[in-house]
Amino acid sequence: MWPRDAKAIELAPAACELLGVPAGAQLSGEEVIRKILLLQVDLMWMGGIGTYIKGKDESHAEVGDKANDSVRVDAHQLRCRVLAEGANLAITDRGRAEFARMGGQNYTSFLDNSGGVDISDHEVNIKILFAPLLASGTVTLERRNELLSQCKEQVCEMVLANNRSQSRMVSYDARRSRKDVYRYSRALSYLIAEVPFNPDVFGLPTEDELATRARKGGGLYKCDASALGAYAKMLAYRQLMMGDALPENLMDRMLRAYFPPAILDEVGDALGDHLLRRELATTMTVNRIIDNAGATFFAEVITGTRRSPAEIAWAYVHAADAGNVDALQAELYACEDKHRQEVIYEAMEALQSALEEATYYLLDHGTPASFEASTVTRAQAILEAVEEILPKSQAATLARRSGALTSRGLPEPLARRVVRVEYLTSVLESIRMADETGRNPDEIMRLHLEVASEMHIHTLQEAISRLVFDSPWEGLAASALSRQLTFHLHKMVRSVEGDDVPGMIRRLRLEDVRRQGLRSVEAGVTIAALVMYDHHLRRLLPAMPGGYRGYTDTFG
Repeated sequence: MWPRDAKAIELAPAACELLGVPAGAQLSGEEVIRKILLLQVDLMWMGGIGTYIKGKDESHAEVGDKANDSVRVDAHQLRCRVLAEGANLAITDRGRAEFARMGGQNYTSFLDNSGGVDISDHEVNIKILFAPLLASGTVTLERRNELLSQCKEQVCEMVLANNRSQSRMVSYDARRSRKDVYRYSRALSYLIAEVPFNPDVFGLPTEDELATRARKGGGLYKCDASALGAYAKMLAYRQLMMGDALPENLMDRMLRAYFPPAILDEVGDALGDHLLRRELATTMTVNRIIDNAGATFFAEVITGTRRSPAEIAWAYVHAADAGNVDALQAELYACEDKHRQEVIYEAMEALQSALEEATYYLLDHGTPASFEASTVTRAQAILEAVEEILPKSQAATLARRSGALTSRGLPEPLARRVVRVEYLTSVLESIRMADETGRNPDEIMRLHLEVASEMHIHTLQEAISRLVFDSPWEGLAASALSRQLTFHLHKMVRSVEGDDVPGMIRRLRLEDVRRQGLRSVEAGVTIAALVMYDHHLRRLLPAMPGGYRGYTDTFG
């Protein structure tokens, strides 16, 4: 061990080789620190107190850590591939962005440090749960401590799972932003206004900077996505706490997911009396949604529907239940490794796109609380058998898409289940229409798929999902048009007499529109072409009985 203020340190040959100095060299303690900071390594783990790295345009005085002025380096000088912050503020916010701009991989200190905070929170919340039981003599202190010791491995695994989940969210958002950076620009603007906060605090990009990155095929850096995710969670939590409480069964479900099974067995019904019951359940709900759907989910759906965060959260959870997505995601994330991570993100995007569409669908039909539990069982059964219902052309498409996931490492049964979830909204509408008409939902589902195939609806929507957007509102417009196509599809299905889909097309004079859709698919789908396709369907289709919230049958 050498003191930091040593004037001359005799370095061993191995140390000289590691630091890249001549054999026998003598360096001061501060010079050694700077050499270590600039090592060419895979991972630089910053565990010391103080700010050792800044942006090149920042002065030492702006950093505000005079004790480390003499050893501090600029972010652009770093040669590590990954920078992790085991202590707070090891690098300035502008330094993080500068390192990321060079291709470095980094999050933020609060994400890198979240494990310690999380495990402390679990300990405190378990003790809060036991406090009234200790006071009443229901549980002894010795028994509580025995349970704490017994559950420590489970709690640690829960904390690690939370860390993996947050890291996955950041990488998912950074990856998806390269395709639609303006979705993230909209979310950032929404959060800045609603939280509110100063984006300069985290060195977050302006809309112009994001546009520049988009033109170069870039998007958010991971440090950007970390900050965006944190603010998205903070705002969603605050909004949910300010409004009506989440439904009782959802709160109970989320609260039970927070505590280890042995603790739940011990406390029984006392779980419902936890002093922070609502706070914990709300935190778990927010984490569950945003860690999987990404930081933009609430901002995007609120902007598109003007519905409350509580309604949106409840609709999302219902949709996920109907698609059995929790079990799917557990299997999917169990496949994570360095060889399959890209296909994991691709499958995540397929699942979350389907859930977002289903969330809109449920919100468009009034209050999500009216959603019946039996619908979940029925929807899962139809999805499980969807290949038997699909027309041959669409069955081949499903097989091709699941095969693409399988070829890149996903187990075949899992890949097929992921692709099936893309039909979730059609399944939910089939169940709704079956309840209204008395027909079998499988029959309605077959009609949905046949009409979608004849009118190229799903092909157009698939093309929309691949569009790359060039302005802030194109993505939102394309998403709205995709949902409008779903609305038109439902109207066309309701217009079919018996099973006569060709007859419906002739009767409603849709032949030209069908050909127009095919030409759009063959020539390359554009927003302008979609607008005209939507326009013609609005003019030709009959009004929907009762209508859908947020959708219109005609212009004007």
